[in-house]
Amino acid sequence: MVEVGCNIMLIQFNFQNHKCFYDKSYIDMTATSEKRHLEDMININGINLLPFLTIYGSNASGKSTIIDAFYFMARAVIRTYDSNILEDFNVVPFIFSRKTVNEPSTFEVFINLSNYEYRYGFSATREGIKEEWLYQKKFVKNTRSKEKMIFEREDNNIVFDSEYNNFIEYISLINNKTLLLSFLGRKGIKIFNEIYNWFYQIDYIRDVVNEDYSLTKSINILYNDKEIYNKFMNIIKEVDPCLKDVEIIEKEGIDQKKYFEVSGKHIGIDAKYEEYHLSLLGESSGTVKLIKILPIIIKSLMVGSLLFVDELDTKLHPLLFKKIVSMYSDKSINKKHAQLIFTTHNTYLLNSNDSRRDQIMFACKNNFGKSKVYSLAEFKKIRCDADYQKKYFEGAFGSIPFIDN
Repeated sequence: MVEVGCNIMLIQFNFQNHKCFYDKSYIDMTATSEKRHLEDMININGINLLPFLTIYGSNASGKSTIIDAFYFMARAVIRTYDSNILEDFNVVPFIFSRKTVNEPSTFEVFINLSNYEYRYGFSATREGIKEEWLYQKKFVKNTRSKEKMIFEREDNNIVFDSEYNNFIEYISLINNKTLLLSFLGRKGIKIFNEIYNWFYQIDYIRDVVNEDYSLTKSINILYNDKEIYNKFMNIIKEVDPCLKDVEIIEKEGIDQKKYFEVSGKHIGIDAKYEEYHLSLLGESSGTVKLIKILPIIIKSLMVGSLLFVDELDTKLHPLLFKKIVSMYSDKSINKKHAQLIFTTHNTYLLNSNDSRRDQIMFACKNNFGKSKVYSLAEFKKIRCDADYQKKYFEGAFGSIPFIDN
């Protein structure tokens, strides 16, 4: 895995016609003009970017689908180079309409890289890629820099800027199921490779809904990276002082496949330093949750990557939940400008002391199955020092289940 460090940050993510989202939707990591918590912001050339963003919403509101949309884009970028042209391009358009099946799904990111803003995206149906584009402009506050085209694509018709005309020879090798960024990125070519590696790293350290996958990934990280393991144990010991160690032993199964046997090492009361080993089944669900997500979070902070986590708060004490999120705002910890976007039902951070209005978003779904996502910053009459939590439960922001008592 190539570590891109703090060179790339997410500015904005747009998507349209994906599962329960039909209209154009966006996640914006650009800070507004709000003056609160400016010391926590990540300043790039005079522009403030958010270190974390929280998404609230009732069950089935579309929160998880936002994360799914981004990881669909990341997987498409890193995997279409190896795709079989006979397979469908696996988009999932808006579910509750017949006409949307044939309409393209669109995904687009704005990212900062080496003082430039790059806008990359594509639209596709199951038959293949319809459009793909990459533009560049200066990323500096108050600049009037215009976007410069790097390439534009419509079906398999690709046009490069004159600076990149030497890549025209590759056009004949591109099929309608392969993204150009994926192809040129895998070739190790210039800016394409850097953006490709950003998507690759995000996909590599992701925390996904499939918790068994997350556990396997985390145990591999702990086993192979001593620095991450030490940082992980420092946090674990704060949470559970009885847990002295997490022992990971690599073993070989009957089919000669390697696997890890994981146990918690505890100190008993009968004799001094007497050790007791508990398998993961014997550990608390909260400890197992930490083993699943903490190594991925620590990895994200160490390399400066973007991380999406669905329902981060599940099985975590509110203070521990707050500690994990606060690490992204702590510049002594988050030295490489990592970013965290997560969904939650826990309103512990839904206040002006811990979050800015632009760090709080809501997802909701209407009676026709259409979801939308919007920011608390859009509510202009809500003061920066208001009681967000109280207003949320009163229904002022929507995005809650209205239960008939």
